Amino acid sequence: HQNGDYRIGWDDASAPSGKVLNNYHLNYNMFGANAVIKYNPTNNFAINGGFNAYYYKRHHQGYDIPNTDEVIKVWDNKWNLEPYYDNEGEKPDMNVFVNVKYSPVSNLTIDGSVQYRHTMLKYGVNTPAYGMIDEDIDYKNNWDFINYSFALTFNTTDNSKVYARYSVVNR
Repeated sequence: HQNGDYRIGWDDASAPSGKVLNNYHLNYNMFGANAVIKYNPTNNFAINGGFNAYYYKRHHQGYDIPNTDEVIKVWDNKWNLEPYYDNEGEKPDMNVFVNVKYSPVSNLTIDGSVQYRHTMLKYGVNTPAYGMIDEDIDYKNNWDFINYSFALTFNTTDNSKVYARYSVVNR
């Protein structure tokens, strides 16, 4: 979890105070879990599998601050400022995977992996930045991916290996 404010300022002769100060408020939460199961029935064969999942949600706001000597805190907004932008986003992500390693002969390992991944991104605009309503639209999309790899490794000596790997990784 993170909750906080950061300020950005610059000189601007057209502003009444000669300066412009913006405050950006960020609040987010992220939760996750993962598990891995390893199965090694023999010295030359192993299967590993598992899952990984997390959920990320955030809320951003931007404020123009009237007094450059004071720090605004969104939870104590004594000026009753309205944000010039206010947006939210969330991104759940989960994947399951399996990896198989097999050594049919001494010094040779065959390795194969596959992963299925599902992720979603949702972005919502509560207050369009600078009134650009046509340009600030909500967004939501889902993606599904299959990632995989195949490898051969040969131990030529105790200190060197020759290997070849073919992989496909999406997003």
